[in-house]
Amino acid sequence: MSIEIPTDREVFTTSVRVRFYELDPYDHVNHTNYFSYFETARIEYLTVMGWGLDILKERGWQFVVVEINARFLAAARYGDEAVHALDQYLQHVPAGARFDAVLVAESPCVRRSA
Repeated sequence: MSIEIPTDREVFTTSVRVRFYELDPYDHVNHTNYFSYFETARIEYLTVMGWGLDILKERGWQFVVVEINARFLAAARYGDEAVHALDQYLQHVPAGARFDAVLVAESPCVRRSA
């Protein structure tokens, strides 16, 4: 099963290089590191949209992650050029927002909603 990056709308993409220290003993990215990749993409997305952490802080605002989950379809491994992170604003909800992200390694990907 693979997940395609949408082509019917504009999406935000960024790259995160897989680093050696993120690997587990089986030579693939430890599961917890994917959440760091998602956070990096979310912060970069907000910055590009004009809502960088510095601006949020000046206004006394902050985003707090209250729920996060992942479905792992394949492992990213050391030697992958990069893991491409797609992070996109999905919907505004009372007192917050929902983001959806997809990490794509060389073929299948990992998906999470937060």
